[in-house]
Amino acid sequence: MSNHFRFKKALTAATLAAVVVSTSGVVVADEVKPGTVPAAKPAPPPPAGPPASLPPKPDFVTASADKGFSIQSGDGAFSLKLRAYLQADGRIFLEDPPSGDGSEFLMRRVRPVIEATVYKNYKFRVMPDFAGSNTSLQDAYAETAFNFPINGRIGKYKAPVGLERLQSATALLFPERGLPTNLVPNRDIGVQLQGVLGEGLFEYQAGVFNGTP
Repeated sequence: MSNHFRFKKALTAATLAAVVVSTSGVVVADEVKPGTVPAAKPAPPPPAGPPASLPPKPDFVTASADKGFSIQSGDGAFSLKLRAYLQADGRIFLEDPPSGDGSEFLMRRVRPVIEATVYKNYKFRVMPDFAGSNTSLQDAYAETAFNFPINGRIGKYKAPVGLERLQSATALLFPERGLPTNLVPNRDIGVQLQGVLGEGLFEYQAGVFNGTP
């Protein structure tokens, strides 16, 4: 009885061992089959290169009623702006004045404006006036526009005196300015330093001019 029990126990242990060996053999067979080459792992993707540079922006042309006609490069470094304004005046008298100047219509301002930007930080402006019998040059100057608190301007332009004088003629309610404005100088030839401080809180202009009567 005891020998039979021992034999049965040994047979059970051998069966379990065979099952374990058979199971592990199946696992190995599933992983790598005899006589075959294991499949190679996929290669990792190549490292990402530098981002592709964007194509340059094309040059473009714009036109508007208030800003005129302009040509500008795609990066904004170069531009050419053309515009003009015209103001007419009519002087009507019920009776001819003693001076002999009667009613008439006249062109008060006929001014083409040419503005250019070169390398983004150099600007130019030319503005003649064809009103009246004589042609005059109102503006002809060059200036810098760097992102600095100080920039320069040289040429002929409005001296930085008189609030109404510094306003453009296109921003006036009437063709003529007020009489007190005649006490301040108009356009003059000189050199000027200008700039903006405190993120637009303070603006200054200081220059040396020939002097106008």
